[in-house]
Formats: sequence, structure tokens, C-alpha cells
Amino acid sequence: MPYSFEAKEDIAACTIVKFFEGGVKAASAADDDLIGITGSLDVPAGNSADVYMTGERIEVKAGAAFAAGKALTADSAGCAVSAAAGGNIIAIALQAAGAEGDIVQVLVTCQRTIGA
Repeated sequence: MPYSFEAKEDIAACTIVKFFEGGVKAASAADDDLIGITGSLDVPAGNSADVYMTGERIEVKAGAAFAAGKALTADSAGCAVSAAAGGNIIAIALQAAGAEGDIVQVLVTCQRTIGA
């Protein structure tokens, strides 16, 4: 079941998001405090965004190719890419993405890397 937050900017469907000024906006880096993934509809700024959080199965837009089973994080556009050491993880890929722009199933699994 999704949680609802105000979209602080236009957010595309299936986008990784972070908190921003009492609402949410698209994530822009692997070290953002990622909180979830938006549903299958685009959300205009000022409207309520459905955000799927830990434990939910949802679709996400890929920012690059990756294999099923990979830990995923956000790229600069809030799309899913393979996580690297030191980055935050938002999901585990349940399907492979063949290319940027693919929409694939993931399991939301929010894990944070805490720096020094």
C-alpha cells in the first residue's frame, strides 16, 4: 500500500524519490536519502504522489541496463541503476533491465550507508 506525499516538483511515473521540504521530489544521486518509488502515473507538482516503500513490489524506470537480483540505487534523474559500494540501496531488481528507459519490477528495500 502506498504512502501519499505532496510532489514538490513534477515527478514522472516509476521514479525513485527522496524527502524535500515536507514532500517528495525525484532523487538525484546514490547518496540521497532515498525513501521509495512512485506509482505508475506522472504526478504534477502540488499534487499527491503515491510512494511505495520498503517491502512493496513496484515498477521502476531503469537508468541503465542491470541484471535481475542486483541492488539498485538512483541516478541523477531518479531512475534505477546498479548500486556501487558506499551508495544507498532503494530496491532489488526482480527483472533485468536491458537498457535505459526499461520499466522493470523491483522489491523496495531501503538501505542506507552511513558515512563518517
